[in-house]
Amino acid sequence: MNLPYWLLRLLPMWDYICPKCKKEVAKNSHECPSCGERFPFPVRVPPKVLKDSKALENYVHQHIFPKVSPLHRAYLTQFFTTLFSDGFETGNFNNWTGTDYLGDAPTVVTTQKHHGTYSAYFVVSVAGRWCVVYKTLTEQTTFYMRFYFYLNSEGLDDNDLMATSYIGIGTTTTIVRAKIRQVSGALRWAFEYKNGSGTTTETHASAAPTLGSWHCVEIGAYIHSSAGWAKMYVDGNLLFDKTGLNTGTSGATRFEVGVADDVATAYVDCVVVADTYIGVEEEVVGQPYISRVQFVQGMRTFG
Repeated sequence: MNLPYWLLRLLPMWDYICPKCKKEVAKNSHECPSCGERFPFPVRVPPKVLKDSKALENYVHQHIFPKVSPLHRAYLTQFFTTLFSDGFETGNFNNWTGTDYLGDAPTVVTTQKHHGTYSAYFVVSVAGRWCVVYKTLTEQTTFYMRFYFYLNSEGLDDNDLMATSYIGIGTTTTIVRAKIRQVSGALRWAFEYKNGSGTTTETHASAAPTLGSWHCVEIGAYIHSSAGWAKMYVDGNLLFDKTGLNTGTSGATRFEVGVADDVATAYVDCVVVADTYIGVEEEVVGQPYISRVQFVQGMRTFG
């Protein structure tokens, strides 16, 4: 992988390991948390991020992406893997594995769109039904799904907080799912995530979707029996960041978007599944991609 020089400068120069068990330790540590060995200094070795592509992806996501501008994030995505993307510009669901619904079937329409000509339209006209489209991929243990969501109408009951209209991803057992709830007459973003044998749903105290507006929603997770994590972003803002989870041992294979459980109508567009953070789309009028001039100017600004 040929990385730009400015990115190399942001990567760690060295890793530090225990001289006995060879496991990674903190730079200034004097005792190994794994084997208990005491030492005056840890052993300095070349960083694994330059030898392991997955370690590099994880490091860039966790330490680089939060610090750089959207311009740089857009540039960096070329070095990582997009697993699936679809803006419904084929006018159908041929790029998806299938649809799943009870009641109204999902459709592709031109009525509303975030980008291009088409978007997907989902309807739940009776509580307890669902309307989704899904994509089956090979098992993913670290994944993000970004999509644009336009809530056209909703009918959630104040007194039935567990009945939710949701968009999200997961397997037959939910790993992560974005939700919308109504609390005392007000809409709120909510997040469901796997932890152990069940799932937990949290509702944000103030962040709310706006009816009749596009929102960029991104959810992701890392599968691990004790160090798993789950995240949810809305419009580029991190609303939920859960760590130290038991998200299981099997990765996600089913990725779906749509609405379910309560009466609602919504549009979805610009869906991307990747193995690293994706972020919001860049709004560049008349120019769908970052030009060489824009990138060079961004590099100078970055320093």
